[in-house]
Amino acid sequence: MNFKFSTTVLAFLSAVLASATTPSYTITDLGTLGYSSDGYGLNNLGVAVGQSNVSAYVADAFSWTSTGGMINLGKLSGSSGAAQAYAINDSNLAVGWCYNSSGDQRPCFWSGGGITEIMVGAGNAYAYAVNNLGHMLGRDPNGHPFFYSGGTITDLYMAGMSSGDMAYAINDSDEIAGSGPNGPCILKGGVEYSIGNLGRTNGRAKGINYSGQVVGISTLTNWMSRAFIWTPKSACGTSGTMVNLGVLGSGDASIACGLNDWGDVVGQSNTTAGGNYVAYVAMRDGTSYQLYDLNSCVPGLTGWTLGVANSINDSGCIVGIGRYGGYDHAFLLTPI
Repeated sequence: MNFKFSTTVLAFLSAVLASATTPSYTITDLGTLGYSSDGYGLNNLGVAVGQSNVSAYVADAFSWTSTGGMINLGKLSGSSGAAQAYAINDSNLAVGWCYNSSGDQRPCFWSGGGITEIMVGAGNAYAYAVNNLGHMLGRDPNGHPFFYSGGTITDLYMAGMSSGDMAYAINDSDEIAGSGPNGPCILKGGVEYSIGNLGRTNGRAKGINYSGQVVGISTLTNWMSRAFIWTPKSACGTSGTMVNLGVLGSGDASIACGLNDWGDVVGQSNTTAGGNYVAYVAMRDGTSYQLYDLNSCVPGLTGWTLGVANSINDSGCIVGIGRYGGYDHAFLLTPI
């Protein structure tokens, strides 16, 4: 833990000195369980998770490793429906949801080859974030965000969040990032803090790293969406500065989906106004950030259109979803 903290603080304190160079990657097709696949989460061991269609109508949760390839994570007992894994921590604990035998979507986690349902009441519910302490976030059947730890469930509406708020990401200090009445927010120590917006109060935080940097989406006064990164004045602080990450080319909309502990950001942006979205990585270039179209960062890339980058680990590897051979395929990019 001390090494992790020292590494992250070093990244935080030296960020203003960083200068981005154009990144370059190799690409790995993560394959499928039969048809298409979508990549969502990636840990620091290089294990990816997501969802892949096993038939034309049913998709299952998967994990992928460089040695074992893609495997089906399995379902709840009696389930004949879909399952999806959203995120994975460095202990290879993955979280997501699975239909149960009654046809409800239920929050669950996979660990050690098994699946466990998170019991948050009857009805549709989801889990979509986990930190390295094994603490999880999700949404219960009432639409409330919940925090799960060791079998105990906390309704975050009763722990500092306001009605209508949502929680989407959690770091190893149990800081929670989500959406509040004024847009993106963090929840720390039972207190909700607004982190600002880019013009309008709708928006949400999608990721938070070890030092408390937050990324997500906010809306400009002209109602167009923009990816942002918010950096606290001090590591894990509650006041800081939000930066508009901009767009690729002449695009007019962007989203930030995740970040690593070094502050590198991934997401998607259109390249022309109203055009299709492509995957990007954003890296610090002095005092600002530079967005790079990942389709231009893979030498010799053919047959692929990289549509969204969902997760980036501390080694700079990226997982996301691209179009290949007429189908969606999960991909992994590895820095060269």
